[in-house]
Amino acid sequence: MDSSFFAFGVHCHQPVGNHPAVFEDCYKKSYEPFFKELAQFPKLTMNVHISGSLLEWIRESHPEFIELLAGMIKTDQVELLGGPFYEAILPMITENDIREQIVQYSGYLRKLFGAAPRGMWLPERVWEAYLAKPLAMSGMEYTLLDDTHFRAAGWLDDKLHGYYTTEHEGFKLNIFPILESLRYRMPYAPPEEVIGLIKRMGEDSGGGLRVMMDDVEKFGVWHGSYEHVYENKWLRKFFTALEKAQADGDFATTGLSRYMDFYPSDGLIYIPSSSYSEMGRWAMPYEAGLKYGPVLNAVKNAPADKKESWMPFIRGGFFRNMLVKYHESDMMHKKMLNLSRRIDSYRDSPEFEKMQRHLFRAQCNCAYWHGIFGGIYMRHLRAAIFHELLQCQKILHRLAGGGEKVTNDGAGYSGYNEIQFCNNDYCLRILPSLGASVSEFSQYKSCHNMGFVIRRRREVYHEELKAAMAHAALSSKGAVPPPDAGGDSACAKDIFYDWYDRNSFITHFFQRDTQLSDFAKSAYGEQGDFVNQMFSRSGKAGPGELDFIRTGHVWCDDYFAGVTVEKTFALRDDFTLVCGCKIRNDSDRPLRFYPGTEINLSPSSAGTAVFLVSGKEEKCDLFLDKPADKVFLKDDKYGVTMEFSYSAPSRVWVFPVYVVCRLEDGLKKIYQGSSLTFREELFLQAGESAERTITVKTL
Repeated sequence: MDSSFFAFGVHCHQPVGNHPAVFEDCYKKSYEPFFKELAQFPKLTMNVHISGSLLEWIRESHPEFIELLAGMIKTDQVELLGGPFYEAILPMITENDIREQIVQYSGYLRKLFGAAPRGMWLPERVWEAYLAKPLAMSGMEYTLLDDTHFRAAGWLDDKLHGYYTTEHEGFKLNIFPILESLRYRMPYAPPEEVIGLIKRMGEDSGGGLRVMMDDVEKFGVWHGSYEHVYENKWLRKFFTALEKAQADGDFATTGLSRYMDFYPSDGLIYIPSSSYSEMGRWAMPYEAGLKYGPVLNAVKNAPADKKESWMPFIRGGFFRNMLVKYHESDMMHKKMLNLSRRIDSYRDSPEFEKMQRHLFRAQCNCAYWHGIFGGIYMRHLRAAIFHELLQCQKILHRLAGGGEKVTNDGAGYSGYNEIQFCNNDYCLRILPSLGASVSEFSQYKSCHNMGFVIRRRREVYHEELKAAMAHAALSSKGAVPPPDAGGDSACAKDIFYDWYDRNSFITHFFQRDTQLSDFAKSAYGEQGDFVNQMFSRSGKAGPGELDFIRTGHVWCDDYFAGVTVEKTFALRDDFTLVCGCKIRNDSDRPLRFYPGTEINLSPSSAGTAVFLVSGKEEKCDLFLDKPADKVFLKDDKYGVTMEFSYSAPSRVWVFPVYVVCRLEDGLKKIYQGSSLTFREELFLQAGESAERTITVKTL
């Protein structure tokens, strides 16, 4: 072999639950054209990773691609990498699940292509030192991390011209560094500039290896890239230049395993917990992110002659804090871990493999965090994760004997007491510390969490949008320009923030003149202290019920009245749930209250579900304010209809919940669900109580 090498690799992935049209669009714009182009250059070697969720779809939808790829693997043009079957971020799952996902996917690839991978792609390059052991135990000889990982350990660019070896408890793993200087240039810089840089690096280091491996979706799917990469032939020009450089002896393309077979490791290294630099920015809490963002930008954008010696050591946050930043993610995560532990007791069951497959699919990482591709804000991805979790839990519940179960298993990691209340039809997660509200409102008929609406929270990029809009307003002397032509494009006036979590069965006390528009903006005056404050168990519940009580206060004009609220939850047969609420006036005078019970609902989409109120269909993404005591949610995609009945005359409020979210092509306004509130006027004498119920039936 020659002494200077270039390992070019691509990672191909689509998450569990993504729309079939997105899979197909990405296939046509990236996967198919990229590999067809590669096939025209048989002397080039490529390293390829395809996630299991994508490969299963390709195998079903485009078997011709499997044939094309198999041919390139057979001739050693492609080295195939393995990894966890469904692209789990490894520190988020158990070590046992890490090993089994990797081993199962290696077996799947061996059966499909006749070759087992020796190395693996590490999802989102989220690394923790202990991973060396389960990866090695799974048969993996190497993985790849970014040069930023190596810098965190003190290894600068002049040492990154090969691969290093790490270990945990004596289990050895080789690690190749991906060079950010190449990753940021491809496919944006002219091909000759990239080739020249690779050649120069080899000359400066006296040979060795340069690695660039990144998302293949950069080559065709990312905004504006299809025209640049294929229509303007960037990829063909690059492959042509790469082939010429190889023929001229400047450097050779190589598979990572082949390089490892001919060249020894550059030595031992221990790399601290880290990911790529952008992830470190995104994992920061909002307040820290505001301060860290300008620092990282200054480091990345500094001209070569202005680079300071300390700049390579700048690091951001720790990935696991995504679970703190987005507690909706934490709820999915803890439910997943709990199921992983519980199904392990049923390994002898003929249904274990089915449960485990649902669990592994629920470990797909994309809906657990947020960066530039929507992530947890993509409602259909969250729904898909919960769907898999509930499919697993439904089987487990039956194997465990079924019936009604109340547990605290796996709950309370955030300091809150969480109670899981399930029967054969529903699964509720009740938070006594947060108003005895319900953070999980799942039904087993279609296995969906119907109450999974994400909180509208501050994001650093919101400040960028607000600043841009303010600047535009000043530049146009007060005339704020309209948002982009795209109907889902966002502007500053679309940004609202919630002061409480968007759970269900939340007890509100409104002012008499509170308007729906103000409530929808979370810009109203809450008169009680029952929304997200502590409830305790009352001990009065009957069989099949859970009960909670809080003695608090409600402002009635300028009078601070003592009020007690008791809430009960009962799971009945035939997909029936009853939530009771008893309000008692503890003051010494008659008072008028304006209570409301809010349920946040997450249908499949605004286009596939409707509300039925007083016999009339109403779109889920519209505002509604009308008298009614019964509302239906009809969801054609999920195949269910849910009936919500209030036990007294009331006024129904409905509004859509949108978030302003950053995607690769800009800021978008994305539908998350709908808030449904039964609101009434209630007059109580001193010491008098009133009881109301909401009955929910899944039809």
